[in-house]
Amino acid sequence: MNFLLLSLVLLVVSILGVKFSKPGSFINNFSTPFAQLFSAIFLGIILLPIGFIWDIGKSIYETRGIKFFKVFGNFIKEILLVIAWLAGRSAVAIDKLGNVVAGEFLEDVITSKEDTHFRESGITISSSTGDLERSNNLNKTGIWFSKQLDKFFEPSHAIRSIKFHEGKIELNEKIYGDLKKK
Repeated sequence: MNFLLLSLVLLVVSILGVKFSKPGSFINNFSTPFAQLFSAIFLGIILLPIGFIWDIGKSIYETRGIKFFKVFGNFIKEILLVIAWLAGRSAVAIDKLGNVVAGEFLEDVITSKEDTHFRESGITISSSTGDLERSNNLNKTGIWFSKQLDKFFEPSHAIRSIKFHEGKIELNEKIYGDLKKK
């Protein structure tokens, strides 16, 4: 019961923060994601069970039981793909949090350079490392760390990660920069 009350209070505070703060302000930037999260959780609690039961019922009705298992199997496969996507997005979010929280430590361990992307929000540890690798600013530990990333994820993971990050920034500027001009 306390959790529900706390969630409701946080939802109201988040929505009020979005409603009554200036766009781009700290309060707005801080409260908007929480308002979105709590709204999604609230709607999910209501819609997910209803939608799940509706889809099963509709599958049974429309297929008259003949192809039900095939349709239901595809439905479950799609759910699993969404869960896998959510797990990947959660991993990136935790990585970005790690970059902010442990960024100074990582910076001191893998490079002698001080002005890096470590401790910046919105960028992953891999991207921060890739920027240093690209400019040949990794020490021996940093080179070892980058090679471990390559083994675990993909070849040239850190370099690909920083290129992907820069591509997202460029695309956002292209899309939202044009919108700001109008």
